[in-house]
Amino acid sequence: MVHHRVGRSHIDYLGLIQTIPSLIVVADREDVIWFSNREWDVFTGLDASTIDGTSWINAIHPLDIHKIGNARARALAGDGGTDLAARLQARDGNFRNLHFHVAPFDLASGDRGWYLMGMHGCPFKAAETELDSKSNMSASETKRHGELAELRRITAQFREGQRLSSTGSFTSDLQRDENRWSEEFYRIFEIDADAPPTVDRVRERVHPDDLALFESEIERGRTGHNGDFEFRVITPKGGLRYIRGIARMIYNLDGRPIFMGIVQDVTESRLSEMTLRKRECELRQANYHLTIAQELSKTGIFVWNLSSDESRWSDEMYRIFDATPSSTPWAEALELVHPMDRPSVGSMISRARSGEDFQGEFRLIMRDGTTKNIKTVGRLLADEAGKTFVGAVQDITEARQQEEALNRVRADLAHVARVSALGTLSASIAHEVSQPLAGILNNANACLRMLSADSPDLEKALETVRRSLRDATRAAEVVKRLRALFMREALTVEAVDLNEAAREVGAILRSEFWRGLVLLDLRLDETIPKVRGDRIQLQQVILNLFLNALEAVSSGGGDDRRVRAETKFNGGCVTLSVSDTGIGLGPDTEKLFDAFHTTKDNRMGIGLSVSRAIVESLDGKIGAKQNKERGATFYFSIPRYAN
Repeated sequence: MVHHRVGRSHIDYLGLIQTIPSLIVVADREDVIWFSNREWDVFTGLDASTIDGTSWINAIHPLDIHKIGNARARALAGDGGTDLAARLQARDGNFRNLHFHVAPFDLASGDRGWYLMGMHGCPFKAAETELDSKSNMSASETKRHGELAELRRITAQFREGQRLSSTGSFTSDLQRDENRWSEEFYRIFEIDADAPPTVDRVRERVHPDDLALFESEIERGRTGHNGDFEFRVITPKGGLRYIRGIARMIYNLDGRPIFMGIVQDVTESRLSEMTLRKRECELRQANYHLTIAQELSKTGIFVWNLSSDESRWSDEMYRIFDATPSSTPWAEALELVHPMDRPSVGSMISRARSGEDFQGEFRLIMRDGTTKNIKTVGRLLADEAGKTFVGAVQDITEARQQEEALNRVRADLAHVARVSALGTLSASIAHEVSQPLAGILNNANACLRMLSADSPDLEKALETVRRSLRDATRAAEVVKRLRALFMREALTVEAVDLNEAAREVGAILRSEFWRGLVLLDLRLDETIPKVRGDRIQLQQVILNLFLNALEAVSSGGGDDRRVRAETKFNGGCVTLSVSDTGIGLGPDTEKLFDAFHTTKDNRMGIGLSVSRAIVESLDGKIGAKQNKERGATFYFSIPRYAN
């Protein structure tokens, strides 16, 4: 029971008032309680220790405060009393529907106040005074009981809805810091349910970076402005939450705006949105990097749907074909294809239309007359229709020009390597040429003697001339081979018989092997196909391998002084291997094919390096390995020649 500012002359009346079975509250113009009777205290549970200023108003349902407020304003204005229905919260936390009478009341101080008298009606959530048996209910009681059940269901749904949507509700008088919060409001901010619902309780949770915004919105609310803003809070456990607050003024109480609103935990959606934005940023950055990479590598990307014949091109695709986005890309692109390459391009398109992946190279004749070398590749996507290709087109013009320049340098270097071998082969060359020349000279002298005799022997003279022609032909063949091997000629890619090339090189080196007392054993498979390459360059590779093997055996071959050359065909490639019985590879095996690496004082160290460049330029492989018993084996493989 609460008694405030009541004069002694009224004490006799208070005893009577305490017996009235109605809830009575007397307040001044500032809504401060002057008196409350026992029925009010018992019903609401608001005794003197819980009533602080006007906080008792929070016992009135938020949706009904405006009714009480309007009736109070009329009472203070002298307009008489007002009857109304409103909901009041009982001590058990449930709201009950009461009939109220609000009227003016002259206080002992002489000021005008007002009083609120509530008479029991039907409960809002639960009726403690229900009859023991529904069968004894009147029609109106039965109706009220049904309404009670419906209200109970709606209330439960409302609370469950708040929980599922992480939405709490509130009413607030910001000027007096008097607030009412729902259960979900307390849960969102992780505030103890027994704590007074003040702005400071929320302020304690606000993220420091959002505190200025929060204070600004609270100040705007005190002046009557609606609010709709988002801020972050840090929970006692250190968690970060994103909160959206919405407040709307529902009425004005003596110049004080009374708000109703909601707070919603939007952390999940904000984090998802931030993740999405981060992903979008990463995708934009990746797309930017991809665009730069396409520009640097001169590679365009396309997506081509065969069913609709529609395609999407990257910017670099348009640049390569010198087309505009408003044009018809493929139609203009095909017009630029070099006439000699159109059949191969048509073949790629046919393979694509039949659902096969494709790749190839072709040339473009641009409108300014320049030529571009193009490489393209397309892969079929695993879409439902199976008719969508993704592919790339690369401008390899500069690469082809550099490759041609490299081939010229490689040819020059190979020529230098061949010429450097002249010193090594000088004795063999002299021997191969001097033998037929000596034969020619001897035959010529014999022929002169026969013809100058008193009785010329014409038949023997003719035979001598025939031997001279044979020796001359032999000398000419030697010179022809040497000239073909050491002269500077343009690279000619053709079908080459490795067996024949090996025999010719063996013939040139025959005297070298004879002088070194080394046996050259040619075990050539006559069934092997021809390979794709330049005859002179391949002969140089064979020459380098033969000379290396000869020198290895001469340096430490012992009694078994042999070099064996073999050819075989396997896996689409022809392999020529040269095995020796020399000293082996040594410790620097991995450097054998490096430029200027040599173990001999009188060598440049470019023979094997040039050989590797020649073989790899023909899509072949070259290598070396140690023999099990003695010596080493060098080998190279070249793809077979395909018409």
